[in-house]
Amino acid sequence: MRTTMNKIDLNDDKNNKKIALILLIISIVLIIGTVFDYSYKLKNYSFNKTMGKVTRFEKKITYKGNRYLDFEYQYVVAGILYKNNTVGYGVGDANAYEAAFENSNEIIVYYNRENPQESVLVKGVSFVYLIPLLFSLIILIFSLVAYFSSKSERVRKIWEEMAG
Repeated sequence: MRTTMNKIDLNDDKNNKKIALILLIISIVLIIGTVFDYSYKLKNYSFNKTMGKVTRFEKKITYKGNRYLDFEYQYVVAGILYKNNTVGYGVGDANAYEAAFENSNEIIVYYNRENPQESVLVKGVSFVYLIPLLFSLIILIFSLVAYFSSKSERVRKIWEEMAG
């Protein structure tokens, strides 16, 4: 039994508007999710400072030969012991802490006072977390242009190239 896919008629304004509307909805959801995630990560600037201690530290090598550090640190907040292994949200490098990890020295830990189990060693957020926002905005602009100018020949050519 052979199945065939129906080709989308790119000359049909209804199909173009449906595709544009779907892309518009996807881009809006991605934008909201990215902004929410980034703003949540920005909260680490207000984290409280405490001292912690490294409890596990291993140098490992991946099957491709890349070296990485597997570690865990612990810290106490309000008499409760917490463990984590997060360096930062795209900032900071575990390798920079290698000497402190090896010697099990005390390290500075920043924790969320509202949720003390959430912690980082380096405050800040990498702009890499905004890349999905950039792609979402591009999709948003493209879908708006396609939705409101589906009769445009230039937009139709782009659709044809994308859809095959």
